[in-house]
Amino acid sequence: MDKLCINSCGISDCLPDWSWTTGEGGFPDFDLWCVFRGRGGISVAGETYDVSAGSCFLLPPETAITAWHDRNDPLLVINVHFDPMDRTPFLRSSAPRHRRMRDPAFFRELLDRMLFSYYRNDAGRAEIWLSAATAEFFASDDSVPRAAERRGRSVVYKICDDIVASSLYNARLSDLAKKYGYSPTYLGKLFHVTIGMEYEKYLINARINEAKTLLRSSDFPIARVSDMLGYCDVCFFIKQFTKYVGVTPGKYRYTVTV
Repeated sequence: MDKLCINSCGISDCLPDWSWTTGEGGFPDFDLWCVFRGRGGISVAGETYDVSAGSCFLLPPETAITAWHDRNDPLLVINVHFDPMDRTPFLRSSAPRHRRMRDPAFFRELLDRMLFSYYRNDAGRAEIWLSAATAEFFASDDSVPRAAERRGRSVVYKICDDIVASSLYNARLSDLAKKYGYSPTYLGKLFHVTIGMEYEKYLINARINEAKTLLRSSDFPIARVSDMLGYCDVCFFIKQFTKYVGVTPGKYRYTVTV
């Protein structure tokens, strides 16, 4: 895919009374609009979609858009306004407008890295991460599954939403399987097929990504962050974080805030 020029980007933890409208003329550029928490809806050129954690939209320029959310379950959104050198792949009739991300934790990591680079005035690196995110967007499977598969996928997405929204980082697969009427083995396979990774690895990634957010946005002690994420042993939290991120939580906090 050709070079993408980022015009603006940010992360929005929407207030309860939030809503959004572009007006009839829309924006002059493309907007990659990705939801990582909450529930709501968006209307693009008169077509309405439900949104929840994992929903991602490639919003076209010069198009009327409105969005809203449940004030009791507000949205957390990362958005990127950008212009490609060649608009053709983004405007062609077969180009997707809406995707459900196969691996929300991985997609969030790509966008986080883009944000960090952009905020540090490293536009070149930010554009590389955005290119990776758009490639993942176009590669995601949006085919229409059979009814049983649709129900299974909706269960998996509900589990992912609950993990992030309710901090269910210690939820056991066997308990979830019992809750939704599946065997643990089947639910594990369904989770892997839908999300692209094993359930246990998804839990770890969700924990680590939330730890990154807390380390970036708060001054909580490391032990407090560990406790908030359901770790019984702060030493194990530090070891696991270091394994997945490459630096200790303290080092990570320092490098992303200086």
